[in-house]
Amino acid sequence: MFRRKKDRNVLATKENSNKLPMDSSETISATPPPINASFQVSSIADDAFENDYPIVDEREFRRALDRCYTQSQNGNVCKLNFSKIPARTAFENLLEEMGIEICTSGGDEISIYLANSFHDLVMKLDVYCEEDNKRTNFFNLFENEIVEQSKLRMYLSPSATEEGYVDTFMRALLLSNSSQAVTFDLMLRRIEAYAKSVTGDFMENDRLALACIAQFRYLDSIYDCERIFNSVFDCDLESWRCAPRDALIQVLPEILPSHIVQQDTANNLQQMFLRRVSDNLLAFRVTILQTLLLLRTDEQTTNRIRGIMLQNLMKLNMEILPELVAYCLDSIQKNEKFAFRNILCSLRVHLQIENLKSTETGTGKKTVGQVLTEIFEIILKKMKSSDGRYWKDTVVMLTIEKQEQNDEKDERGDIDESMEDLVPIAKKVPVLFDVLFYFALMDVSNWSHTIHNIFKQQILCNQHFQLEQLVILAFEYTEFIMHFFQSVCNFFENLMWSPMTVYMQFGAHGYKTLFLKLPSEQSRIFDHIIQHLNGTEEEITTTLSMLQNIAENHAGEMAKFSLVLSKKIPCLINFSFDNVCRFFNILLLVERTAEQSQITEKHKGLEFEIEQMISSSLIREKVWGILGILMQLQQYLMNKRLNIEDRESMLKQKLTLLDERTKHNSYLRTCFYHHFARILNTSTSIGHSTVLVVWAERLCLEFRRDYLKQLERNSTQCRLEDERYTNSLHKEWFCLSELVKHSSKMPDSESRVFEPVAHFQLLSALTGLKYLWSNKQHSDGFLVELRFILEANISMIEIDLETKDKQNRITNCDIFFFCIQWIRLMLNTFAKSDNKILEDKEYINAILRKRFALMMECQKSLKYTIQKIGEYKMPCMLNFEQIELIVFYDTPKKPSSIKSRKNAVSDDGKRDDEDDNGAKYMDDEESKLNELMDKENGDLPRNTTQTKINEGKIIEIEQLKRRITKSMGQQRLVAESQLLSFLMPLSFASIIHLIELLPKKRKQTTFLLETLGRLLEEILPKKSKKIPLLLVARKTATKKFLENYNPKIIWHLIQSVIPTLFAILNGAVDYFKNIMNTSFVFDATKRTYYIDMSALMHSSLVLFYNIFSSVDFMKTSKDGSEGEERSHYLKMERRKSLMEKLERAMIDAAVVEDTQGVDDAEDVVSNYFISFSEIVPTLDCAVSLLQLLSCDFIDERQKSKVAKSALAYLKREWSDVEERPVKGAIFNQAVANILRLYLSFREQTERLSAIQWLLANKVSELVPEDERRRSKISSLESCHDKDLNDDERSLFMCFSKTTFASVYKVLFCSLNETIKNVLSLQAIERGKLQHDECLAFWKVATSSFCLLTLLIRVKELRNASVLLTAAREGRSFLQSFVVKSSFMYLLSDESRFARYGAEATAILKTVQIGNRSLQNMSAHAKSTKCISLLKLLPQLRATSEQFIRTVHQLMIGVDCDSAFQIGLLKSRNLDGEELKEVEMEVADSGADDSQQGSATGEDGNGDMELIEEQSDTDMDLNDDSPIF
Repeated sequence: MFRRKKDRNVLATKENSNKLPMDSSETISATPPPINASFQVSSIADDAFENDYPIVDEREFRRALDRCYTQSQNGNVCKLNFSKIPARTAFENLLEEMGIEICTSGGDEISIYLANSFHDLVMKLDVYCEEDNKRTNFFNLFENEIVEQSKLRMYLSPSATEEGYVDTFMRALLLSNSSQAVTFDLMLRRIEAYAKSVTGDFMENDRLALACIAQFRYLDSIYDCERIFNSVFDCDLESWRCAPRDALIQVLPEILPSHIVQQDTANNLQQMFLRRVSDNLLAFRVTILQTLLLLRTDEQTTNRIRGIMLQNLMKLNMEILPELVAYCLDSIQKNEKFAFRNILCSLRVHLQIENLKSTETGTGKKTVGQVLTEIFEIILKKMKSSDGRYWKDTVVMLTIEKQEQNDEKDERGDIDESMEDLVPIAKKVPVLFDVLFYFALMDVSNWSHTIHNIFKQQILCNQHFQLEQLVILAFEYTEFIMHFFQSVCNFFENLMWSPMTVYMQFGAHGYKTLFLKLPSEQSRIFDHIIQHLNGTEEEITTTLSMLQNIAENHAGEMAKFSLVLSKKIPCLINFSFDNVCRFFNILLLVERTAEQSQITEKHKGLEFEIEQMISSSLIREKVWGILGILMQLQQYLMNKRLNIEDRESMLKQKLTLLDERTKHNSYLRTCFYHHFARILNTSTSIGHSTVLVVWAERLCLEFRRDYLKQLERNSTQCRLEDERYTNSLHKEWFCLSELVKHSSKMPDSESRVFEPVAHFQLLSALTGLKYLWSNKQHSDGFLVELRFILEANISMIEIDLETKDKQNRITNCDIFFFCIQWIRLMLNTFAKSDNKILEDKEYINAILRKRFALMMECQKSLKYTIQKIGEYKMPCMLNFEQIELIVFYDTPKKPSSIKSRKNAVSDDGKRDDEDDNGAKYMDDEESKLNELMDKENGDLPRNTTQTKINEGKIIEIEQLKRRITKSMGQQRLVAESQLLSFLMPLSFASIIHLIELLPKKRKQTTFLLETLGRLLEEILPKKSKKIPLLLVARKTATKKFLENYNPKIIWHLIQSVIPTLFAILNGAVDYFKNIMNTSFVFDATKRTYYIDMSALMHSSLVLFYNIFSSVDFMKTSKDGSEGEERSHYLKMERRKSLMEKLERAMIDAAVVEDTQGVDDAEDVVSNYFISFSEIVPTLDCAVSLLQLLSCDFIDERQKSKVAKSALAYLKREWSDVEERPVKGAIFNQAVANILRLYLSFREQTERLSAIQWLLANKVSELVPEDERRRSKISSLESCHDKDLNDDERSLFMCFSKTTFASVYKVLFCSLNETIKNVLSLQAIERGKLQHDECLAFWKVATSSFCLLTLLIRVKELRNASVLLTAAREGRSFLQSFVVKSSFMYLLSDESRFARYGAEATAILKTVQIGNRSLQNMSAHAKSTKCISLLKLLPQLRATSEQFIRTVHQLMIGVDCDSAFQIGLLKSRNLDGEELKEVEMEVADSGADDSQQGSATGEDGNGDMELIEEQSDTDMDLNDDSPIF
């Protein structure tokens, strides 16, 4: 057997074979070389390891073959002359008796001469050694004989005969049956002696050992395999030198041919593989792996060996890993189903790539990157040759993950597992192996698209930081990344081209890491990066942010590309203003570094470019020049190495230039102020500047001069200037309305009205810096200097509230709009609850109340005026905010029109302090408008009864569309109800402070509570729940906003406002308690008050729910990590502090008793919330209260009370203030929420009976009596629930035909969820669930399932939603019933089957009734051509067939297969009527047209199903006949 050579060795071998053909005429000596002759060894070393053992050269081997061929064909060729030597020892005398003589040839070489043939010698040895005494004597003499190396060589050399040379004497002993085992034992002892010898010539000893091992090759038969096995493994092979040790391991498959013995050999080799040897460990392990591949092992043994090796691979030397992976993959047998997947999973779990280190030295040393490249190339090669089988396993491994195995299960290594042992990718935590495997698989073009999608799902479902860190680690392995460089770049390019921000950010991070980790490829990577500067706005922003990060932190790496970047200046035309700022900032940073490094000198060129831009006649280029100079100013302010005098000089020069170029253009001046304020607010560590101090003082004077006037006003002149909104004692006015009206009359001065906001923002930033430089104690002290701006009354004199002229109304809207924006800016600046430096705090608070009241009035008036004019274009600076927003108003009674308009826009621009109804509509694709037009055209025929007013409205909409089509990139539609989403958002601190200032203002407080609630939904992290993949990116879009909020500050503010929030809630509770205790008659005033108090209660409950449901507040399990322990401790301290503060507020309000800490604060709080559950006024308040109580601060005793309250809500007939019943989709959703929350308050073990009781006693009441008889609903056995029996006669007013679909879905989903949690296979295997209890639960569950499926037969109740729920949840129930089912576990054992079989019969029949009802949906779906339902039916049909097969297999397992019958059933519709052939043909043709063959095989005829008695509706559950 010859070693397998790789790479260039194979080529060398081929060359040698070409040089020496079999018919070569080269002269070959007839005499073989003696044993002591020096071996010719190959000079070609094996690439696998550095110090390989000698390998017999192919030239010598071919000579021996030719000599053997010549001798066998012509016996006269090799006639030799021998001289006999007399016997010198007793052993030689014994040999002479057998016809063996010792002779010398012409070269005085001593050899054995055979008088007869070699075959005769074997026969004589076999006969002689049959007797034990003779055999013992013979081998004792022989052992003493071969102590001398010369004699051993003689017995290992070919024997001579009259006809030439034949085989050796040692081979004769090995071929003899009676002497073979003893000879093996003797030779192995000699081999071990030579292999372990530490004296003499090591090379000579190795030659003798190898010569002995060579005798073992090509034996005809092995007679005692087990004895030879014992002899081999009795040797201390780990102590042998490399050459004989590895040669003996290689020969094991030949000398141990028995299949059984080879199993043991493989196990021993596996144990040896994990041990360490001193001589060439790498060669030792490689030899073992190659030998294991040649051994015949069964699947279980091979699987176990692979599993053990892979589990211990981190204990091995790194260089062996490619060979180990190759062995694992090559050892996969044809019938192994999941072996490849399990190998990948084991590598993923056990290969700790971060801890790999090289153990070799010298030229053979490999880096980790080279080893990883070899590993993944081996995997890819195996996958490419698998005809797609292994590709499927790879996708499974990448997308799902093994669940944690139970400790009680047997550990059998990597044994085949079914697909049910896997969990979805959303729960999979990525590791470094995943990332490297993704990159390797992307190198195959056929797979790259699928791998890209899988990686994208990982990006969406996992935290970015974790994946980004893994990518950074992956790029540490340079050789690996260089090998797959192009595929990695293609993937990042694909991410950057994606429309989702989350993908772009990840792609940018990948580009950045690749750029920094591969200096040799930076030029190619940079070309890939800058090509994205020609993409979409989002793509440009992401690319520039990445380049800015590199320039700020690794400027030296970017300096060499400064010239390439400067050539991208023409791309500015596609950039937004923010991106222009980023680009100039990058260019300045890079060129400054390049100049310092003397790479290039382009800084003066860039400055010249900026000056040219600001001097241009085009407004856009002037704005670019302003932004470029502002970036230069930022560089000067942040550069600490500049001389102070030089910096002051440069600042003065640049500010003077900006003042000169912007003083005649309000638009340019606004841009200048706005962006300079942003720079000052975002920059840190700005040094003191006298120039900025002087300039700030000048700005302050200019603001007072330009915008504030001393006026004498009479409050009767304008309603918005009365005492509620202004201070009559203060004579200074902010001339807002005059400024707006003047701007509206003069088109050239439209931008003038935006200037005060930008002016104030810059003044605030400069004043804050000036105050910071003066080292004052209070950080907000600069507000004192700006107090005069807040105190100034806001002039609204130009508003004409009585006008009916459209243009005047538009002017009014402009004034309202700017007033709202200005007041919000003032509130965000001055409304801070921790502002302690203001001396007259009450005076300031009074001003804030007036300003907020004016803002609320303006918001109301703005909405009212928009409703009057129909549409309103919100003021914006063209090319500044870049999008014109057109606000339209639709009357509430036009749902189709509203829906159409909403489809015309998108919600990507949602502000952070607004709700989902305040979504900003942004449709960047023209196709969205086409869809809008199609929907509008489709709605027109259905609205033929509209009035003329509606027709006129439609015409206006069409005109509006035509205008938008002309300027698709500049205008967007905004619904009037979403107007507030586009105003300046109120800050978190200002909202908290205003709530504390306005506890008794109902409408104002409600607005603040709603705004705060929406803000908390975004800020506070919620308990993890499934988020649709398309919404994950939208969630991450608010990350920039949330970064401004420190969690400590947030919770400090929340705790500060808790007493006020409770006071608001308690006031509403007291109001409704008083109403309940007294006779109350509604009039118009009281009705409004009632509505306001209801809204206050609802908003307060929502706020408390947002706080209590936050992850930072809820109780969570803690792991063992130190960081998690600390986080859990801080969370519990925060929870305790907040609960105690809330308890103290309740005690102060005298609503609870002060127990001096005897009662837990959480119990006190929960008891208070439960106490007013009976007096909630509206349905939304009821839902909010139940959601609040569903947070984890109530105990089990209290849950029972809450559950009864939820039931009471379901029995109640809800109505509005005008006593009209509540209806519609909102009502249906609320009923579903209440029912779901009710079931969540019940114990898990009681939920099944609760579901059954509700179905049988309340939901079934919706079924007409004739339908109840026909569907056999009334014939089912009665059910009981200990908590619900008292309510049997009560009416559930919320259960009606309109709410049936919602109730049906909740009950079915809750049934399946409870089964998975309570009746799982693990629960009964671990003893958590008793057998009798399990059967009782299944009886209740199947009864509920049967009821749910029978309800779809009722025409009056079923609709598309009900049928879709039945198909989806019915399939889930059947899967839970048969796949890893505790019910099947009860019947899988004969003893358990004998005990529970009778009761199980009724359960199976009940399930079959429901299953048959589900199957009848097929005909209904085909006849109605319901595409959504048709898509679900194939999976439902497959699950039904799986149910049949599982039960059949179960019956066979317990020898009851006679109870199971398979046949044909007649097709029926949902009404139980038998389908005629004509109807079936029509249904089939309809299905073909609608689904185009996607639901093949759904016809009832010809399908294999369970045989029922005459019909499924006539089934008798008490019948003892066979169930199948």
